[in-house]
Amino acid sequence: MINESSEIKNWMLETHRIRVQDDWLEACIEWIKEEQQETNTDSNIENVRNLVFEQWLMSDLRELSSQCLPEGLSSQIKIELNGNFPLQIESIVDVGTSCYSQLQKVQGTENANVGLSADTTLQPAWEPKPSKMLYFKLTDGTNDIQAMEYKPFSSLNTQTILGTKILVYGSVICRRGVLLLKDDNTHVYGGEVDSLIENNPPEKILQKAL
Repeated sequence: MINESSEIKNWMLETHRIRVQDDWLEACIEWIKEEQQETNTDSNIENVRNLVFEQWLMSDLRELSSQCLPEGLSSQIKIELNGNFPLQIESIVDVGTSCYSQLQKVQGTENANVGLSADTTLQPAWEPKPSKMLYFKLTDGTNDIQAMEYKPFSSLNTQTILGTKILVYGSVICRRGVLLLKDDNTHVYGGEVDSLIENNPPEKILQKAL
């Protein structure tokens, strides 16, 4: 298993830019092979390594105790990071739109005051369309960091599943503990974490942001 584990570890790093810990990887491979044996599934190296990647996507990085961000990053006024940083999304809020309005929409109360007469309610002829600006709480498994949608990108939104894994890569500015994300420094792997989804419904996240 040592040679196989080493090969898969190198593949994860070279293909996905993810550095996995040896103990987690070996336990994961062992579990995959047991499952394949029970279901008579082909256990060639390609299948195993793809399943390892799938298991990583569905894992909670906090439980893996992984770490890739530099220590003390949140206390830096401004710093430029260079490298590859696989991170997990813990929460997402659109700060480009009123959190109160978003909460009303989630709760289904945005039209609760429709009892006001047309004479007493003046509707503006035009209202500016709110611009999306996502604000994230991320973790590498050990260190937490905030991040902001510095330039609009379409790959993430408030409907993105919590626990989704992303890769922040290349040259990335971190200003006052906030990573500035854009299309050309952020890649979405996918994945999810059940406990994050269950414990952080949209209503709860928006209430915290108020």
